Amino acid sequence: MKQNYSYDRAKVAEYFSLEATINGMLKNFENLFGLDFEEVTGRANVWHEDVQVYSVWDAEEQGGGFLGYLYLDLYAREGKGESAFNFNLQPGFLKQEGTRQFCSTVLSCSLPKPSSKSPCLLYHWNVVILFHELGHGIHNLVSKTLYARFHGTAVAVDFGEAPSQMLEQWCYIPTFLKSLGQHYSYDSPESFNSWEAKANGAPRPPIQLPDEMIQNIVRLRPTSSASSEAIKDMDLAQEYHKLIREIKMFDIPDQSSEWSRSFSTFPHFVHEYDAGYYSYLFSQAYSTEIFYTAFRSDPMSRKQGLRFRQCVLERGGSQDEMKSLTDFLGRAPTIEPFYESLGLNRDGSEYKDLTLT
Repeated sequence: MKQNYSYDRAKVAEYFSLEATINGMLKNFENLFGLDFEEVTGRANVWHEDVQVYSVWDAEEQGGGFLGYLYLDLYAREGKGESAFNFNLQPGFLKQEGTRQFCSTVLSCSLPKPSSKSPCLLYHWNVVILFHELGHGIHNLVSKTLYARFHGTAVAVDFGEAPSQMLEQWCYIPTFLKSLGQHYSYDSPESFNSWEAKANGAPRPPIQLPDEMIQNIVRLRPTSSASSEAIKDMDLAQEYHKLIREIKMFDIPDQSSEWSRSFSTFPHFVHEYDAGYYSYLFSQAYSTEIFYTAFRSDPMSRKQGLRFRQCVLERGGSQDEMKSLTDFLGRAPTIEPFYESLGLNRDGSEYKDLTLT
C-alpha cells in the first residue's frame, strides 16, 4: 500500500495514540448524543488495575440523569482474549418497584500497554474497530427498556450491527479525522522525547493529520466498482493470496485454489452468529441508509444524533426494529445508498458518481 497508494499506515498511526483517540471518540459521542462521560478514579471496583471506569450521564440540557457505567479494558494481558468486543456486565431494565437498574457495559481490547518510551499507536483500522465496539456500548448505555431481555443491542440479528456500522462512517469524514488525529509527539513532554529519540533529526510532524493522509484514508475505504459479472467470476483463493502478498509481504505455501482456502477459515461462522453471519452485510444496508439520510450533509448534527438516540437506540429490541428505523427515517428504508456506497447501481452496473464523504 505504501508503494501503490502512497499510504504508510505506520505514519498514519502516529496521529492516533490510544489515549487521545479514546478521549476524542468520547467527546464525539458526547456532542452527538447529548452525553457526559466522567472518569471514576480511586474508588471503582474493577477486575484489573488497568481497567478504566466512566460514569455516563445525560448532558445537562437532556436532564443530567444517570445512565450507567462504561468500563474500558483496553490492554493485553495473559489469559485475555485477543479480539475487540463489547459486552454487558448488567443490562438495564425497570425494576418491579418502578426504579431503573442501570446498565454497566465493557469495551474490551488487547492493545499493547503504553509507556513513557513506547506509546500505543493505532492503525486507522483499529480506530474503526474502536468506534464500532464503543458504538455497541453507547447503544447499551442509552437504551431504556422495560425488560433486560430487550435492552440495548438485544435486537434482531438482522439489525444488531447497524447502529455500530453507522458510527464507523465518522472514521472516514475528513473534518472529523482532522479533529481526532493529533501527532503523538504533542501529547506530553514524555511523548515528544519518545518521538525525538526515534526521529534521527527529522523535522517534527505537524500537530494535525495532514490533508494528504486524510485523502488516502478516504480513498482506500473498502469499496468496489467491479461489475457483478467480474465478482461472480473472481477466483477468491487467488485474490486472497494476492492481498496477503501485498499487505503482509509473504506467500502462503500452497496457493492452489483447490487446496488453499485460508480465507474461509473464520470462527464467527461456527460460534455465536453461525448461519446468521449474513446479518453484518444485511445491517450495512440499514446503516448506510441511516447515515446518508440523516448525517451525510451534517455529520455533527446534534439534532439528528438525539433523534437517532430516541427513535432507535433507546428502544433496543422492545419494538419491531423496522418500526424504529421507519420512525427515524420518516419512511421505509431503501437499498440505493448501500449500492452507492459500493460503487454500484441497483442493477449491478458501475455507479458513475461515487463520492466518499
